[in-house]
This record gives sequence, C-alpha cells and structure tokens, in this order.
Amino acid sequence: MASATDQYAFFVEGLASLSKFDDLDSNIKKYALAAINDSLDFARAEGARVMLTEVAFPDDYLSAKGGRFSVSRRATQGSLEGAITARQRATSLARFSSGSVGESPIVGVRRGKGGVKLPRAFLMKLKSGNSDTRNNLGLAVRLKKGEALKKSHAAAEIGKGLFLLYGPSVDQVFRNLVNGETAYVRRVEDRLEGEFMRLLETFNV
Repeated sequence: MASATDQYAFFVEGLASLSKFDDLDSNIKKYALAAINDSLDFARAEGARVMLTEVAFPDDYLSAKGGRFSVSRRATQGSLEGAITARQRATSLARFSSGSVGESPIVGVRRGKGGVKLPRAFLMKLKSGNSDTRNNLGLAVRLKKGEALKKSHAAAEIGKGLFLLYGPSVDQVFRNLVNGETAYVRRVEDRLEGEFMRLLETFNV
C-alpha cells in the first residue's frame, strides 16, 4: 500500500511546436502559459466529476481543497508544463459502506451499482484515523486459522488474523481514467488547443 506522500502526476502536454519556446514571441508564450493553466483547472474539475460518476467516493472527497486530487504544478514562464496529482494512499473500504460499529456492512464501490453485504466483515472504531477513513471507522475482517484473503483484496493486518480492508485509491481510479485515448483525455486536449487558439485570435486580430 503506497504512502500518502507517493504521487502520480498527470502532465498536461500539448502544443508540441512550442517545445523550443525560448525563441518564441513573448505574447505566444503568454498565451500558451494561460491556456495550459486554464486546462489544468479544467482537467482537475472534469476528472473529479467523471470519477465521482464511476466510484462512490463521498461527494466532497475530490474537492480542489481536499488535497487528494489537485493541481500540483502550474506552468510558468520558464516551463510550459503543469501537473495534476492523485493520492496513492488506499481508501478505507469503510468509506464505501453503511452501518455502525460491529455491524456487517453493505459495501458499494461502484456508483449506482448497489451494495454487497459482507457478513463476516464488521465496522470497528480505530484508535486514530486519517482523512481516508470514515469518522475513524475501519472495515475489518477476522480470518480463521489457515484462511487467507483473496489477492484482489487490499488489506493491512492490524492484529493476529485481523485485517483492515481497503478500496481503490484516487490514483488507481485516475489511472484508469487517463489510460489510453479516452474521451476524458480528448476533452482536455481539446480544451488546451481551443483556449490557446482563442487567446491567439482574440489578441492578434
């Protein structure tokens, strides 16, 4: 399980003809700078929107101020490049569950797909939580001697045979979103190109 300090950056790269920008007209660089930073904000907001339609993160989980999915670097005069960072720390499965301490929870990770009851799992109060737990609650399961968790389960052992279960990290969901030529990636690229051309045409008429 990755720590909260590990980061995966999504770089907004475009306008390939501007790669050697030292010799460009200062206005062209200014338009590219503004277009990239505008596209970063668009990419963050649009990425959060799409992820929330697919995964049942709490509504405010991917807010711009939350730090889990944010613009981590903006373009500058010296570097026409920016980055979006998605948190790699696994999300407690309690975030996707309903119920109270000691109860067998109903868990639903996919948005709109309903939930599944985990009869052997239970919600437990943690000594200390973090921003990825649900009110210091964790979703745990105790295995019998000789049992093992499925390889697909992300878990951390906190006692003999006692495991906390985790769902996907924001990073995992975001990687799936940007993998390949997705509609999301195309929208970001169109935004970058469109904003650059708008600025170019507006101030060079």
